[in-house]
Amino acid sequence: SISKAGATTAIVGSATIAEGIILTGSLVSSGTSDLTLGTTNSGNDVIIGTNSASVQITSDTVTLGGDTAFILTKPQISSNDGTDLLVKGQKGPSNGGKGGNILIDGGEGVSAANGNVWLAPTSPFIVLGSTTTKVTMARPISTSSGYITELIGQQGAASSDGGSLAMQAGSSGATAGDGGILVLTGGTSTAATGGIVQITGGAGSTTGGNVKLDGGAATTDGSV
Repeated sequence: SISKAGATTAIVGSATIAEGIILTGSLVSSGTSDLTLGTTNSGNDVIIGTNSASVQITSDTVTLGGDTAFILTKPQISSNDGTDLLVKGQKGPSNGGKGGNILIDGGEGVSAANGNVWLAPTSPFIVLGSTTTKVTMARPISTSSGYITELIGQQGAASSDGGSLAMQAGSSGATAGDGGILVLTGGTSTAATGGIVQITGGAGSTTGGNVKLDGGAATTDGSV
């Protein structure tokens, strides 16, 4: 037991705790060195918090990991399907203000390009947006003319075909309802000409790609 009622207990240097430590106040480093929490046994973990209590980090910046890849994950579940890992922005104020955004960005390059953002590199399915409201994906407003936004399919290996890029509107319910409409619309203009909708076949070394428009197959096929 290390304690002193109504005062501060100082530990100068290192302290080894064999079993555990219970804090009822604050653990603060008052010197010029970092405060390090760790274990000398590579087979043991550092556990912060319990299932019934939250952990708050009030600093403006948190640095994770070192030179090797850093993994943020939940422990393996004992049975059934795994549960969600939720990263959520800051809640807005009680007077009705907007909630905080979540920004994900690649690392800043030094005399080189910035790092990329990879979403679901091993997952076969990505779900975006709410089930009950409209979802809009858009780039921020440019300070000059807008730049091209590209959606590109997978490049094939040296002697293989490239992957197809398919866009499909939502399907109807299982027993009734029409399929959703797929709309391609040029950009609007309030002072000049509206944007063009252009569909172009791919360039080839011998023959360029065709452009095909076809109505959907059904008892009565759709028309173009």
